[in-house]
Amino acid sequence: MLVRRDPSPPGMEEIVIQKQPGEKLGISIRGGAKGHAGNPFDATDEGIFISKVSSSGAAARDGRLLVGMRILEVSNYSLLGMTHTEAVRVLRAVGDTLVMLVCDGFDPGNAAAVEASPGIIANPFAAGIVRKNSMESISSIDRDLSPEEMDILQKEVEMVRETSQWEREEMEKVERMRLEREEDTRLLEEKTEVRPVPPGPQSPQLNQLPPCQRGGQLQRILL
Repeated sequence: MLVRRDPSPPGMEEIVIQKQPGEKLGISIRGGAKGHAGNPFDATDEGIFISKVSSSGAAARDGRLLVGMRILEVSNYSLLGMTHTEAVRVLRAVGDTLVMLVCDGFDPGNAAAVEASPGIIANPFAAGIVRKNSMESISSIDRDLSPEEMDILQKEVEMVRETSQWEREEMEKVERMRLEREEDTRLLEEKTEVRPVPPGPQSPQLNQLPPCQRGGQLQRILL
């Protein structure tokens, strides 16, 4: 069976950062599903992007996380399809070791020019709405959580992980059933296929025999 795999996104790499005692991660994120687009060049992009790297923090000290990068996974939790709030919760639940899978996103230099360009707004209230949605979709990860919030957050993250695992298993099950149906259909078609049977040797018919042989056979039958 031929298995086709999609190519990896450009610039994909796994970054592991070990935070020092009391050190903040020092990043902010933007974007997410069902919210304000994090990619200024694609309004339909629901990905999670790094919007800021603080000058002080583990990310700045490490130097590999950059503004504009797309975050794919955090500690083996996929952020694909997550809302902004869900992604923030996953990032805030990270302990002292951060394992992040990132890839190329957008150029922050070009993004600044695009977002600063003036535009025509038909509705005078639209500017305030857009600004409000934009601010709601940009969050800093470095906020201390109470023990109760941390416990709730860890439970929610675990629930998201279990849901993702269940969805993955269901997709594998559906694919397996589809392949089994195709195999059953193929076998059934092979069984029902009509194949021509070559003619076999035919025994001589009685009426085709010479009269003497017919009489001899009749005599033997009577005796």
